Amino acid sequence: MNIDELMRQMEADEREDQRLITPVEYGRLRGIAPQRVYYYIRNKKLIPERCECGRNCVVKAEADELFGFADLETTSEVAQEEEES
Repeated sequence: MNIDELMRQMEADEREDQRLITPVEYGRLRGIAPQRVYYYIRNKKLIPERCECGRNCVVKAEADELFGFADLETTSEVAQEEEES
């Protein structure tokens, strides 16, 4: 693993641990179009919050639930617990 790959992995891990995430970053993280996230924000199905830097962000857990990725997170947590055992 070279330095560039390590940096990309660290950035991905950091994004995964955040509570608030921008719609564009969320779309890239979950493999969906950012326009789809903005569509749900415009139609009031996803409520944005202001983060510390002043940008509109979405709560990742709420977005996961809306887009059907909530099962993914719980599945990965169960897998991590099984690996530790």
